[in-house]
Amino acid sequence: MKDLNESKDVLQFEDLFDLDEIQKIQDSFCLATGMASLIIKPDGTPITKSSGFCALCNVIRQTEIGMKNCRISDIAIGKMVKDGPIIQRCLSGHLLDAGASIIVDGQHLGSWLVGQVILEGDTEDKMLEYADKVGISRETYLKLLSNVKRISYEQFENMGRFLYLNAKYLSEIAHQKLTLTKEVELRIEREKKITYLGNHDFLTGLYNRRFFEDELKQLDTERNLPLTIIMGDVNGLKLINDSLGHSLGDELLVKISRILKLAFRSDDIVTRVGGDEFVIILPKTEGFEAEKMIDRVKNLLANENVGNSEFSISFGYDVKTRIDQDSADILKNAENKMYRQKLFESASMRSNTIELIMKALHEKNNREMFHSRRVSEMCEAIAVKIRFTKDEVKRIRITGLMHDIGKIGIDEKILNSDQKLSENEWIEIKKHPDIGYRILNASVEFSGIAEDVLQHHERWDGQGYPKGLKGDEISLNARIIAIADTYDALVSDRSYRKAYSKDHAIKEIERCSGSQFDPKLVKAFIELMKA
Repeated sequence: MKDLNESKDVLQFEDLFDLDEIQKIQDSFCLATGMASLIIKPDGTPITKSSGFCALCNVIRQTEIGMKNCRISDIAIGKMVKDGPIIQRCLSGHLLDAGASIIVDGQHLGSWLVGQVILEGDTEDKMLEYADKVGISRETYLKLLSNVKRISYEQFENMGRFLYLNAKYLSEIAHQKLTLTKEVELRIEREKKITYLGNHDFLTGLYNRRFFEDELKQLDTERNLPLTIIMGDVNGLKLINDSLGHSLGDELLVKISRILKLAFRSDDIVTRVGGDEFVIILPKTEGFEAEKMIDRVKNLLANENVGNSEFSISFGYDVKTRIDQDSADILKNAENKMYRQKLFESASMRSNTIELIMKALHEKNNREMFHSRRVSEMCEAIAVKIRFTKDEVKRIRITGLMHDIGKIGIDEKILNSDQKLSENEWIEIKKHPDIGYRILNASVEFSGIAEDVLQHHERWDGQGYPKGLKGDEISLNARIIAIADTYDALVSDRSYRKAYSKDHAIKEIERCSGSQFDPKLVKAFIELMKA
């Protein structure tokens, strides 16, 4: 049976009826009434075999003119009519025929034709003229005509009505079957969808943890040995989510999933078992084959990026070679190897990502790039003034450069606003120290400055954010950044005001000594600026 849900124009009579059963009904109707019977398509093509065609009609249909006229008559009497039967004379032999349409959901699938009868009282003159026209001798024609059933018009009209009611009933049965078939197909589709959702990860389309666990049990047989399990973990996904947004992180996972499906074989089971974890089961696969596939994945990944950010996956694998080995141990070994590999690969990956985040921030707001550079230089100058070591000076210079990295997570409209910020917008802006802390703390290389970035908006009097620290609770580097950050903000143009003079800015810093800023650092700063 064809797909009944495709579209209405593909429905055929055969789609909805058992032709053998319909043939039996048609043959029985012919035997009961003595009338010829046939079901045709809208174009006149027979669907069933003819039942009880009279000898006269069979002879007429053997002639070229007779067959042509019979087909024209069949199409005419088989046209779609919704509200009753069609009763008319046949072009061949002037016999009487009737037709009733079988219509399902507005589609004319066919018509049931009956007839080949003579009305009581009809003369034979026109019929004999037709014999001459088609080339049948009058004697033969009269002999065949004598065997044709005769009936009154009232009887035939009643028969036509009966035919119409039967055709209408068949149409209703077909409609119910069609509706039921569609409902069954929808139930089947729903079950397939539920099964699919139960076994697949909604984001990537890969198999999920549940399917992985079930499939590992199914594949854990001797005939699948050697059985290799590969575990992979995306490097820096949390960092990308925190800094560039979850939508970019999702894009990354989708790309990785596509590459994994491309790199592994159709019989391999590729699964996403966690946020950034993937496991692949490879039946009948040796370790050297697994290494080749891992290399293939890495080569494909090398040509991909998300948001101008490169990405990588750390892999580990183990091979089950004997049936007495526990597959859980094989999985654990693969995981341990993966984590060991991750120690080498993820650190540099995170550092590269942080550099890309800074680049993205500066592209997002060009003013931030120049601001960060000036704050970095000011922090370095203050650090030298108060006799920091070379390493300490280097650290605060880098911290000053990255102190606003968390602004990557702030809406661009807020960062570039030419109006004073609303209360809600300030709430958003005040999140950037915490975002910056999470970004930098994810990298071993930058984790040491993460706390300074978190605290650079704390105040000496404890009225700052995000933790409300005060005095010496605030790191020294953060206290220095606070002064440098404020000074540069005062002497720089803003969309809503012009830059203040250097003297005005120095006086403002001095005014806030002991409240917003560390008094000792303010003193060193003023000495530096007036030197």
